[in-house]
Amino acid sequence: MDYQLGCGVGFTGTTYNKTDGIDNELIGSPVNIFFVAGVAATYAVTPAWGITLGVEYAHHSNGALARPNKGINTLGPVVGVQYMPYAEEVYATRRSFSPARFKPYWYADVQVGAGAKTLLEDWSVTQYATPPEAADCRTEDFTTYFAWSLSASAMYRYQRRWASGLGIDLFHGAYADRVAAIDASEGRDLPHSPWSVGLAARHEVFFGRFSAAMSLGAYLYRHMGWRAKYNEKRYYERIGVRYRPFGDKAEHQAGWRSVLAGMSLGFNVNAHATKADYTELVLSVPLVWRQR
Repeated sequence: MDYQLGCGVGFTGTTYNKTDGIDNELIGSPVNIFFVAGVAATYAVTPAWGITLGVEYAHHSNGALARPNKGINTLGPVVGVQYMPYAEEVYATRRSFSPARFKPYWYADVQVGAGAKTLLEDWSVTQYATPPEAADCRTEDFTTYFAWSLSASAMYRYQRRWASGLGIDLFHGAYADRVAAIDASEGRDLPHSPWSVGLAARHEVFFGRFSAAMSLGAYLYRHMGWRAKYNEKRYYERIGVRYRPFGDKAEHQAGWRSVLAGMSLGFNVNAHATKADYTELVLSVPLVWRQR
């Protein structure tokens, strides 16, 4: 039995456009973010060959970097054949293989992110509330807005491949004024703030210098206008990939020495019920304060 996590880049030649793709509201850009998660069971017919059966969820979207961005989600069975060319060597040495004992430890994870997005509000106005004779009716071009985030989490790495914890997220969206202007033009008097605060449960899966970071959070404070009340949830998801240029060495350090040892670079997609809100580049630094 095993589970699978994947994140990468997808490409499509069929996107939204006013000429011959005006009904395609799934993806509005040729380059997209791809995410996959699944579980599977493999039966070893021989040491090197196996038959795999499982189920897999896949998601394609542009992370709200362009519009439209309803995204494509699929869930279905997977059948495959697995080949393990070094199976005999692995089986021959597994009894004598003695990796160094892993020592669980606590650490603080501080993450700074800088991101970008296009607005669902701009899409709604130009698609459904703009006269046909207007130049921007059903436009393909949308303004890009910037956002940043700051997160601090208490994490416990209890296995070499896993760490879990709890953290607080601070978000700032420079687009709040634009959302407020759209609401005001439609006669809606609602509170708006560029600041949002959330509390999130976190999990990270490590593999060498890479890791997959995931979190599920709930907003403690957020005011993003009328459409957000219907298109967003009170909870949010963040998923991304990290790379540690100096290796995964934080477990061998303590105090401030762990900062550079475990520093990572990567990206997150921030979403509401799998619907992307924005995409960000992130810098993460750990601070190990206790090691058993």
